[in-house]
Amino acid sequence: MRDFAPADGKLSCKIAFGSENTTFSALPISYNESMNKPNARLYLLSLGFSPTSRGYRYLLDLTELQRRNSILPLKYNGYRILAEQYHTTPCCIDKDIQNSIGRAWLTAPPELLYREFGATVDAHKGKPTVKQFLLHMYERTET
Repeated sequence: MRDFAPADGKLSCKIAFGSENTTFSALPISYNESMNKPNARLYLLSLGFSPTSRGYRYLLDLTELQRRNSILPLKYNGYRILAEQYHTTPCCIDKDIQNSIGRAWLTAPPELLYREFGATVDAHKGKPTVKQFLLHMYERTET
């Protein structure tokens, strides 16, 4: 069981292991005060992303890169920059992001996903493509 909820500018995480409950607080989460939009970290956590996955880190980095320059097309711009930074290949970057999106789609409430993504979800796969997800996330968290 995972429960992520912002409280007083901090992210509280409650994880149940068998009969024990462990609670900890992470660093403060910032909001875009002018438009009341969450930052990218809070947005990903609210969708059920695991902060320990590489795909989560890559999504945050791609969002930051998009703020500075265009990352499209992903294969030639965004993924190439991250691959050089993390000493890996663009294919690994793409696959890690796909795996993170897939895991989040299995754990997040369907109502939340439909409310957030609605018609942008690929009808065959049941989840958005990496490009669709990144552009939607950027739009929702843009400062």
